[in-house]
Amino acid sequence: RVLVVEDDEDAATTLSTLLVYRGCEVRIAHSVREALDLFQSWNPDVMLCDIGLPDGDGCALLRQVRELMPERLVPAIALSAFAREEDRTRAASVGFELYVTKPFEVEELIDHIRQVAKAG
Repeated sequence: RVLVVEDDEDAATTLSTLLVYRGCEVRIAHSVREALDLFQSWNPDVMLCDIGLPDGDGCALLRQVRELMPERLVPAIALSAFAREEDRTRAASVGFELYVTKPFEVEELIDHIRQVAKAG
């Protein structure tokens, strides 16, 4: 089960389609608020989260999830167009297991999802 948090609807749909094709159950949230609402009713195995969101950012979202639901340590992968070292460091400091820059190779992302799902 993969939660995709991505504000770009086309990107979210494309990623969801690829993941469903690979056998994943996928839910999409386009904002921090939608993601938090989904966490109330669904327990994903992995969260793929864009860092830039319209009502906050992925780092703030993960921080909120960890604070509100400390018993649910869902592995999280940051997705971002920002490739600076300080962006990676910030994401790691709030608990993202991996940081993947856009554009990314689908097979590589699938491998990352498998990796963090097994660890979680």
